[in-house]
Amino acid sequence: GVGAGAGGAGGVNGHNANRNRHWARREEHRVNQTENRKLVVALARITTRDPPGKADQRRSREICDRVGRQAAAQRRKELQALKKENRRLRKRLVSEAQRPTQGLARDALAAQRKVVEKLLDTTCAARQRQRRARAWQEARALRELLRPQQAQGPP
Repeated sequence: GVGAGAGGAGGVNGHNANRNRHWARREEHRVNQTENRKLVVALARITTRDPPGKADQRRSREICDRVGRQAAAQRRKELQALKKENRRLRKRLVSEAQRPTQGLARDALAAQRKVVEKLLDTTCAARQRQRRARAWQEARALRELLRPQQAQGPP
């Protein structure tokens, strides 16, 4: 019979019983082995001591990494702030440029942007530096362009 209940194969005393029992035992063994392996690895991790100086190396590297990450985060934050500021200023500049006299300012900014665009580099770090530099330059340009108009007031 094919069904488990129909004698023959399957069941506790079917002619497959030994195989079933064996399979179960093998399965259990496999589970135990993986458990053991995990334990062994954990133990090894606990018991192995770093050779002298290695721990210090690792610690200093971790510290360096952390400091580097903090610096990067700081730079990112500054860049974010700068971009926000620039966006604000650009908006103001655009609204100023709507007035008849300020076409000049718009042209100046466009020219300046072109110059900066030319400075593009390829490497990632260089690109980041460039981005920062561009943001700074833009900020400077926008401030320069917006300074005299404050003195004039609305025409």
